[in-house]
Amino acid sequence: MAYIGNKVDGGLADGNAVVSGTLDVSNNVTLSADVTIGDDLVLTDDLFFGTDGTVINFGADNDVTLTHVHDTGILLNSSKQLQFGDSGTYIHQSADGVLDLVSDTEIEINATTIDMNGAVDISGSITGTTATLTTADNSTQLKLVSTDTDASVGPKLDLHRNSANPAADDIIGLIRFMGEDSASNEQEYAKIRAHIIDPTSGSEDTKLVIQTQTGGAGFERLMFSPTETNFNDDGGAIDFRVESDNSTHMMFVDASADAIGIRKNDPSFGLDVGVPMRVITSDNTSQLVLESTDADANKGPVLDFFRNSASPNDSDDIGRINFQGNDEGGNATTYAKIETSISDSSDGTEDANLFISSLVDGTSVQRIGIYRTGTIINQDSADLDFRVEGNGDTHLLFVDAGEDRVSIGTSDVTTAAQEGKLKVRNDVDYSSTEFEDNATLMLQNENNNNSASIVLHSNNSSGSSKRAGIVGGNINSNITGLGFYGDIGNIDSSTTPHVVLRSDGKLGIGTTNDSVATQNTDQGVMISPSGRLFATGDGHHDFNRQNDGEIIRFRSAASLEGTISVSGSTVSYNGFSGTHETSGIANNVAVGTICSTIDELDTYAEGQLKAGQTRADHAKIKVSDTEGDKRVYGVLQSYSEDGKPLVASVGIGSIRVTGACEGGDLLESNGDGTAKVQSDDIIRSKTIGKVTIGNSSEKVKLVSCVLYCG
Repeated sequence: MAYIGNKVDGGLADGNAVVSGTLDVSNNVTLSADVTIGDDLVLTDDLFFGTDGTVINFGADNDVTLTHVHDTGILLNSSKQLQFGDSGTYIHQSADGVLDLVSDTEIEINATTIDMNGAVDISGSITGTTATLTTADNSTQLKLVSTDTDASVGPKLDLHRNSANPAADDIIGLIRFMGEDSASNEQEYAKIRAHIIDPTSGSEDTKLVIQTQTGGAGFERLMFSPTETNFNDDGGAIDFRVESDNSTHMMFVDASADAIGIRKNDPSFGLDVGVPMRVITSDNTSQLVLESTDADANKGPVLDFFRNSASPNDSDDIGRINFQGNDEGGNATTYAKIETSISDSSDGTEDANLFISSLVDGTSVQRIGIYRTGTIINQDSADLDFRVEGNGDTHLLFVDAGEDRVSIGTSDVTTAAQEGKLKVRNDVDYSSTEFEDNATLMLQNENNNNSASIVLHSNNSSGSSKRAGIVGGNINSNITGLGFYGDIGNIDSSTTPHVVLRSDGKLGIGTTNDSVATQNTDQGVMISPSGRLFATGDGHHDFNRQNDGEIIRFRSAASLEGTISVSGSTVSYNGFSGTHETSGIANNVAVGTICSTIDELDTYAEGQLKAGQTRADHAKIKVSDTEGDKRVYGVLQSYSEDGKPLVASVGIGSIRVTGACEGGDLLESNGDGTAKVQSDDIIRSKTIGKVTIGNSSEKVKLVSCVLYCG
């Protein structure tokens, strides 16, 4: 028995020990039975439980226990909690084999390495800056497993950029594939990234890019945009290849050659196909379209059929297009074909044949044959007509094979002898259409003379041949027109047609020449559309009337201005002015100016046969500069087509007069190119003419006169 205040220095206390005060133990105490402590137990040194399986009980009903497990540890009973701070943070076993680490705010684990050897079940979010999963081998660092058995998505990995202000071209996710380079630098070898193209709600657009390193630079190998899927977007020399079961290059894009191969590992064209190809559609749309956007004048889309034979020979077929379809019996039938063959394979003299054939009554018939020596239609001599339509003519050209006849402009080809082998018909109303565009027949010759001809040939009863001809094109010294020959036996470029209608509208009889300068060498008549008439020859020209009257009428702008008439033995020139062609004054001198002669002869104009030669009795002139000039030649009337002045001397005319004048006054030179009233009424050498219609004006004006200078 131990009592209050007594000290137990050691030994064994048998029985119950009741300590009502302070128990001071200075050495080991061994308790072989239960010890009940009714207040706090304070230990200033180690506490030892020397028996395996020792249990520490807590609570009035011992609801919480800590049990020693031999060579293992301390066991907290059942699902009781080990709490930290308050009831919101604790560790406990929520079920058999399940340990819960619970905190109402955050659990923070700080360690150089956290090793988890079992499955990790995370139902919330993982936040932070950077997390690294490291292994020392090639095992899987991260594995997502779903045990869901429905038809929905399995394991799911979300990359969510939770931006409050999403904008176009934002990168919303990036997966990088990192590794070391030869210099031990951390290198980004590949990456997958996603961009926002349009963040607008309801119309969002995205771009996804797969990029790899090539030659030390990043190249976008694959890009998915809202409008396209693009391989090799950066345009590098990166090929694209698809393998099949038996081909390493079932599809091959050669980036360096800008070519695509199908079963070809070395494509040399934009699309190079090394196997037979078939295009199938279920409607009537185009199966194959060749399109060229080239804007120059060269050929457009080109389709080559190339038989690359190492030993080409004559008659080899080198290409064929078959047009096939099923017959009523379901048999595949070639209804038509286009084929070519070699006619001559010799280097430098190659020849080819081209044939177009179709079925006629079950038999293939060659419709068109193109040979080196010619093009043949209906080579197999079948009863197959040939017809060419125009815009408004169904039988612009028609060959009736059954009748062995040809027609133009009609299908009415008969066997009547009078119809001939060729029948030409035109139903055009020439009163309402262009003649040239609707000619019934056009003949054209492309030889050196560029002439086309029609020969009219007949034999009389005695066998004598009679021929005449019409030649159109270049005739006689390259004159273009239509020539009529009375005898077409042997004509050449020097032969003059009896009648020629030139392309410029001029009509020649016995001549084709319209040059005044050289016309004296020809004999004939040339009439121009302008109304000009050139007649040359050794004889005279007769104008005969059976009775008195006008022989020739002269008109200007359809108005009658003068005539030549005959009355008995008298020829009258009615309404005339006698003029002289001359030179010496400027081409801007006013009409009606007084002109005087000088002591110099005029010359023939350029373009004339005698160009530059002096003209006998034709004096040159000047503007009169002397009052009462007796050398007055006449008044300037006009200028010729050659630009030379024409001076009127007799007949009627207009004179520039200074001062008033009245009818009957005689006129003389005023010395300044104008006239004035002569001082007397005697016709003298200086008299120019007589006023027919007076004028009271004192100024210079044109006055109608009768001329006395000639």
